[in-house]
Amino acid sequence: MSRLPLQARWLFCLGLLYIQQPAGWARDIDEALTGKLYVHKVVQQRFFSHDNGSVELRAVLKGHADLPPWLHLYQPDSFSDGFLYGSPQSEDSNAKPIVIELTGVNRDSYATAKKKIRLRVLQQESQGTLLRKVEFLIINRGFAEILEPETLGDFLERVKQVWDKASQDLFASDIRQTQEGVVLTVASVAPHSTALQRVSTEEVYRPDNWCESDNMHGVGFVSINSTFAPNFIVDWCALALEQVNTSEPTAKTEPINSIIFESDPEFEPLSRFHLKRNYFWDIFVALVIPGIVLLLIIIVVSCIICGFREGQASRDKKTPRLQMTQYSNIRRASDSIRYASDHREGVPHLAPATSSSLQTKYDTLGSSAPPPYQPTNNNSDRAPLTRNFEVGT
Repeated sequence: MSRLPLQARWLFCLGLLYIQQPAGWARDIDEALTGKLYVHKVVQQRFFSHDNGSVELRAVLKGHADLPPWLHLYQPDSFSDGFLYGSPQSEDSNAKPIVIELTGVNRDSYATAKKKIRLRVLQQESQGTLLRKVEFLIINRGFAEILEPETLGDFLERVKQVWDKASQDLFASDIRQTQEGVVLTVASVAPHSTALQRVSTEEVYRPDNWCESDNMHGVGFVSINSTFAPNFIVDWCALALEQVNTSEPTAKTEPINSIIFESDPEFEPLSRFHLKRNYFWDIFVALVIPGIVLLLIIIVVSCIICGFREGQASRDKKTPRLQMTQYSNIRRASDSIRYASDHREGVPHLAPATSSSLQTKYDTLGSSAPPPYQPTNNNSDRAPLTRNFEVGT
């Protein structure tokens, strides 16, 4: 040990401290009590401290696709912080902490960052057999505002002023959002105060029945309204008082379609190791068969176009002899006139315009080619074949 450098000694001591330290010292663990509202604020800057852009928050239980049934994530928009909230029940308590994985997705740069929260659900010690609850409908605050620790603590302090016997053990047990506003439930083992009972009985059901006659939610008729207003506007017509017997065991309700497949002897879970798929038949059906069909179509079309085509000799045989004779005479006269025109004086001598096709036709008809044209008069001063007419003015 004495031969080690000073820096190595410090690293060795820090390693011993890390091994010997308690589990909660290295990693903080949040605690949630059964029957009590749990709220954890998720700050965006913990994911991207250098960026204040649009960040979408997501949360799942580690190893699962969603959060536990009692836990929820609420984020008003991608520019605001989020809240993990919920009220666990007795069946949710577990000495072993659960790990909540939070993921922040920057919607501008598509960057992601992950954080983890270790949460332990503990069983709350009951201080009595009866638990009194009061539901308040707050109509002037948003859901995210009520979840803020400062706002929630301020509201509980105001409730203690009208429920003085519950000042020692008052706590928020549940919260939910409705179309009318935010319903916040507070609980205590202390009996309901006279002020709350009077609001829920005498003042609400007075002869003029002001809960139905106006739209002021009883604000102007409730004596304890000044304790909450103007920071919190409570709909006193929706005030509800309840007593819960905590000594009676609650029936365990199973969620809908909660089928435990592992207990079914015929259930065979999918294996994690999948065999390599053979794509031979897929390729054969998708490529080879269409290719063969296309090749057959090309062969058939080629045979129809090339094999059944009639040649010139075949067409000549099908032509009547009289029609061929007339055609030959016309072509012979045309060739003679063309030959005579080419051998005129002053015109370059060209070869006779004989046609191979015409020669073939002559051979087919069994006659020889016509003799070349011989002029009867060798005088060079012969008249032209065509007469020029002078057009008089």
